[in-house]
Amino acid sequence: MITPLPLLLALSVPDPEELNKRARMGGDLQPQNTPVSIRDRDLSVGNCDYHFESGVVLPIKAGRRENQRNAGVVFQGEGSVTVHFDTRADAWAFANHMVLKGNYSADEMRAVALEGADFTTPISRGVVVSTHADVNDLLIPPRKGDREEIKNYDAILVVEDKRHTGAFLKAGATLPNRLSNWIAGGLDPRPRIAQEILTSEFGGLAWDERMVVADFLTDSHYNVARGPDSVAVGPNDRWLSCMVDPTGALEQGEHSTVFAHGRDPDQNYHRVRFTGAGYPVDKREDPDIPGLRARDFEAIEARVKVDARPIRLRKYIRAQVRSRLTFEAQRDGAQILVLNMPRYEGRENTFQIHLIADRRGNALSWTALNSDIFGGQMTGDPASLASVDTDPDKGSTTSSSSQSTSSSGVDSTAANSTASDATDNSEDGSGLSLSSDPGSTFTDDTVNMSVDRAGQDYPILVLLPEPLEAGEQVDIVMDWETQWNFIQMGSQGAGGEVQSLGPTTGFRNLLPELWPQAAGTRWDHETTVTTPSLYNYNVAISGETIRENWDQEVELMTLTVRGQDDLRPGVAMGKWNTHEEPPAFGYPGVRIHLNPAEAYSLEEIAPELRRVLGFYARLMPELPVDEFEIYQGRDLTFTRDRNEPGDGMLEINQLIGRGGGTGANTLYRELDPFTGQTMLSRELARRYWDGLVQPGGARDAWLAWVMPEVYSAFYVRGVQGTQPYFEWMETLRGYLEDPQEQVDRLGVPQNMRPALDLTDTGTEGTRGWYGGLAQRFYGLYVMGNMLRYRVGEDVYYKALDRVLTARKHNFITTEMLQEALEYHSGQDLDDFFDFWVYQGIIPGVTVEVLHQDDGTLRGCIQSDVPFGSFDLPVTVDDQEGFRRVGALVDVDNGHGQFEVPGRTADFNVMADPEGLILLTSREVREVKDLSHCWITPPPPQPETTPDTSEDPSTGEDTGSPTAPTE
Repeated sequence: MITPLPLLLALSVPDPEELNKRARMGGDLQPQNTPVSIRDRDLSVGNCDYHFESGVVLPIKAGRRENQRNAGVVFQGEGSVTVHFDTRADAWAFANHMVLKGNYSADEMRAVALEGADFTTPISRGVVVSTHADVNDLLIPPRKGDREEIKNYDAILVVEDKRHTGAFLKAGATLPNRLSNWIAGGLDPRPRIAQEILTSEFGGLAWDERMVVADFLTDSHYNVARGPDSVAVGPNDRWLSCMVDPTGALEQGEHSTVFAHGRDPDQNYHRVRFTGAGYPVDKREDPDIPGLRARDFEAIEARVKVDARPIRLRKYIRAQVRSRLTFEAQRDGAQILVLNMPRYEGRENTFQIHLIADRRGNALSWTALNSDIFGGQMTGDPASLASVDTDPDKGSTTSSSSQSTSSSGVDSTAANSTASDATDNSEDGSGLSLSSDPGSTFTDDTVNMSVDRAGQDYPILVLLPEPLEAGEQVDIVMDWETQWNFIQMGSQGAGGEVQSLGPTTGFRNLLPELWPQAAGTRWDHETTVTTPSLYNYNVAISGETIRENWDQEVELMTLTVRGQDDLRPGVAMGKWNTHEEPPAFGYPGVRIHLNPAEAYSLEEIAPELRRVLGFYARLMPELPVDEFEIYQGRDLTFTRDRNEPGDGMLEINQLIGRGGGTGANTLYRELDPFTGQTMLSRELARRYWDGLVQPGGARDAWLAWVMPEVYSAFYVRGVQGTQPYFEWMETLRGYLEDPQEQVDRLGVPQNMRPALDLTDTGTEGTRGWYGGLAQRFYGLYVMGNMLRYRVGEDVYYKALDRVLTARKHNFITTEMLQEALEYHSGQDLDDFFDFWVYQGIIPGVTVEVLHQDDGTLRGCIQSDVPFGSFDLPVTVDDQEGFRRVGALVDVDNGHGQFEVPGRTADFNVMADPEGLILLTSREVREVKDLSHCWITPPPPQPETTPDTSEDPSTGEDTGSPTAPTE
């Protein structure tokens, strides 16, 4: 870690305009037309090792003039990428994907799945975005000497090779092409590049804290984005991405990740994670360990005032927010504070920051890291990268070589002729011209970056006037405004059915989050909201109400609340009827806000809430909440994601359904016949699994929506009885096991891969609380039924209670959950988690049985999933005395077998008759020969005593090994 120089930094802090200019230019990535020959070079990116056998690289630059830095390379040539798998679950999942979807045979993938082998595939073109020295090395001719002897790795170290101009210049289009796909999946490296350039100058940035994102065209097909009838979309299914994110700024939930991604013919984005590595727990909790740089500061206190008024015929709410935020430095030399502002919750183009200053009102230098860094026009819109047409006759603004082009993000000197000279490249999916004419330009017809900026992160970098010492506090005053939708309509993605969100803003955050941080940002806060008292408006706010005031003259109401250690403090406004009940019988007070049409239920909710709290009190630790705010929010079908209510706020949903049709209610009643009870109990359980503890990252996010489902279903069983509960689970099992039901009722697209793994950070819009019904109910069945039956109910809830207590107000990971369950149950759950949680492919089994002359019954089990281990419950009956035997049979890598002696010829074999696991098929058939599948067990090996020839404490030889005993 580079130690900052306080005096130098204090004197060199730029003014806000200069800082904003540096950030704007720092995120403007420009491929250059200065090719560099490379041969036999290597680069490591997390779980991927790249070997560039021969070819050229084009430098990618960010910044301007003296602030210009190398920010990656574009590669064209021949090479290979080797992927390493850190866990058995990742190896299984990847091997199964490549067999079931990627046109590989089981034999070709066997070494990866069973022997820990790497996967290697050739590459021909790609891009690496990073300021890391290892990437810059590719631009430097080989030379002797250590890295320390090569100065100024951040600067421009490019040796141009004039022999390779022309034909390879079209490779420059690879950057905007792949960048558009990253952005479609919520991964935009440009803000991080801008942040790294600034952090390198102000506060220092170690090499091992720098982001690397690589995306290369390979020879292998991954078929992530299939078209109708499982037809691959061609070249777009051959791109493989490898990423390293040491600071967590890319919010992918892992230190390193390998994934394939692309768009299907309908331009819907799909992504599948193949492997990766998480952050060490100590690195996430210890601010002295470099990496997660949000730990440079901790949030201490906030005082917030909000003025919220209806505008434009009460269609929108204009919110003006003024806050004073107190932060504490966690290490010496802390000077840069990165905050994620809640822009994504406002209408597009309405979020404005008016002031960021110290407590005396002196303006601080700050910049929005992903604002106005998208090309020479500086429009702040990612769509500005969509055009890569550099033909001046078509109206493109072409600048000199020292400036950026208006919209392409590509140096204008890279190509100069018309786009009509180029043809689309149908071989590799890059959309690049294959013309060998050095004068021809490139086109990139696949780029589409039309995204809603309001839905993107809005991190800002605040540069303090001088570095702070550890423990020193600083106050920052913020003044910003936005507009919230009120009487809302919306759709689930482009072309989705329009649905009503009801007369409410929904939950809206009021405070920024330290960006990034492992488990969200908690605040001690005092929040005051002023809003009109007309139009039947009401307000729900995070925290305990301490003051209420109604000003009849100006028709305003003012509410003030106080919260301690609150996660995501915020507010929701709606046209609601409100009912309030004070604390009673040791339970918190509650304020209930419902739409007027549902107001008849107002007095029923508080008693139900207390019943649920009492039920959960026997299973989980006490919730530190003094007052609950319950409000009616979105339609049940809408995805619930980043703007989840914080502590003390519970959102119950409307039940309008898809398109608002009356038939939708029937659909959801079939999926969840106890919707009224599950809705409130599920939301309250979320306060434990997303409030008392928080998911540790994107791969652990499933805990926040699956575990509440489990507890809610358990509550329903306690209220309704076991028989209705079992019938409900049987219905869900039928939907999950039938592929057609998954499509029709659970909304899984036909072209999605047949996996519902809970930890995958994959395709947008197919996972989550209500956005992915298949995963919602898959998680409920796997964690609430299959795992609970395996470890036992008492052990199950005891382990979950202990892990909630141990990780209170901290993050929790999937590994932590497994460790707790294993400790309390005494079972090894590796197979279960690796197959059902991390991999999530529902298998189908065929059981072939043979009755031998000596009365022995043999059975072979074959699974259509080639790799992985799971247990299949098998029962065998015969009519002589109605004898029944049953056992769990190991099915390893697609094969299992069992043998039962002393059976009559009148037998009946059943595979999983009680539905204890999920299976797409359970076929049992009698055969006359099993030689094709029966594996003779090896003879038992004689037991041996331990080798005592070496003292384990000293390693000294103490004599000859002991001979084996009979």
